[in-house]
Amino acid sequence: ILGPEDYLYQFIGKLHSAIRTPFEDTIYFDSDCLLVNHAERLFDVFSQKDFCVPGADMTEGTYYNLDIQVWLSKLQLNYIPIFNAGVFRFNASGKKIIYDALEYMQQPKQYLIPSADGGLNEQIALGIAMSKSGIHPITYLEDYHFSFFNANSPLELDLAKGHCKFTKEQI
Repeated sequence: ILGPEDYLYQFIGKLHSAIRTPFEDTIYFDSDCLLVNHAERLFDVFSQKDFCVPGADMTEGTYYNLDIQVWLSKLQLNYIPIFNAGVFRFNASGKKIIYDALEYMQQPKQYLIPSADGGLNEQIALGIAMSKSGIHPITYLEDYHFSFFNANSPLELDLAKGHCKFTKEQI
């Protein structure tokens, strides 16, 4: 499925490409993510909600040098989901979260969306859309995927032995 090239840039391109899925149910994977469990297990866990991503709600502290409580107050939110948007799942109803996030990214100053190394932070826009819709991320009960972008060590991978190892941010 080809999309207009002028939409497929920086992080916002992820959202533009995701909404083009022809499927009723979609799991979106960034190209730098590595699935570390069976796909059926991932689908079962992620199928809990119309839009689903593993992460946590934040109500205090700082994120991207923003005071969370000030941010929540300005946006009239009770919480902001924080997560790695390298993998998320949505169905036809869950596409609304992506459309809402795209709308918020068109008004980054109003929604206090920070820039990252690939443009405006789509994770924050998705988190705002989730919070406004009352959707919480699922908790990290186990690790389903990892992004090895900016890893601090080479990837060691042996599928036959079930071995996967790399270091990122001292983890």
